[in-house]
Amino acid sequence: MTEKKDQVAQEIHPLLDGEMSYIRDWGQWKELWLGTRQAQLRHGLLHFGFEVEADWPKGIVDRVCMYLDIADSHGRSLYKAGEERLQYFGTICGNRPKDPGELRGILSQKAFNVLCEKLFKNTQDQDSPSWAPIVTHPVLLEKIFRFLRLDREGKIRNLPRFPEEHHLVIAREFAFSLCLFLWREGDSTKSSEEDAEGFRKRRSDIISLLFGLYQLDILEDIDKYELDEDCRKRLEELALGFDLYLPSEDSWQDKHRKPADLNEACLGGNQAAKLLMVRGAQELARQILDQKRELHERVQEAQKGLKKLSGDK
Repeated sequence: MTEKKDQVAQEIHPLLDGEMSYIRDWGQWKELWLGTRQAQLRHGLLHFGFEVEADWPKGIVDRVCMYLDIADSHGRSLYKAGEERLQYFGTICGNRPKDPGELRGILSQKAFNVLCEKLFKNTQDQDSPSWAPIVTHPVLLEKIFRFLRLDREGKIRNLPRFPEEHHLVIAREFAFSLCLFLWREGDSTKSSEEDAEGFRKRRSDIISLLFGLYQLDILEDIDKYELDEDCRKRLEELALGFDLYLPSEDSWQDKHRKPADLNEACLGGNQAAKLLMVRGAQELARQILDQKRELHERVQEAQKGLKKLSGDK
């Protein structure tokens, strides 16, 4: 009797109607993605995209690049030029939004969330983060800096300055850790000279990202962070390139405008201008102290010489 019941259960179970299989690899995943325009199906594919096999570096680099492209502008509805915006909103499940811009926004947000969980989140307590072997690939590093670019107001387009949502916090921690890691590896003897040189060339981009994160003050450590000509040039661009709330001609009331020089930029609270001012003062103080030290050593040598001459007599 029990065997008959089990047989009936097997005959009617919906998961036993045929062979089950996995998505074979990243290539097949892309075929499935391109083969559908249904938001729910694409949402499901994005959920499992990092679970399918992909070769290194071609497949993995392509996967991360695709997710970064989809996640770009997450948190916003995305519309084609001239596309009608329907007045109907909801979630991807349940009542299913009909507005195409909102559907794209939901997929973009899903891609971002997956990136945070599967790539940006550090799962190691070692000096080298879990994401380091992947994101330091030259193509991906370029793509990530593009994803974390500044907008016209000097803010990171895809990351708010003070995030509260869980995935945004992960992304912000990743961005800051990436800056510290790349700078450190540029000076590390453990990195190959080719890799270290590549990381050093990214320092102006690191400065832009730190500016967007409002963390430029870490570079005030003159002994730990050396600023080359490219770094200083980028700091000047950041200091003078964005509107600040400053006294303006005619009425001399505070208005939003670009600063005329570093002094105005510093007055307006620009962190790049402040860093240049601080570093300039530090370097001047160091130069003065070095000169005093050198003078002191010369005096001591002269006194020794005089004592020696006195003794000879």
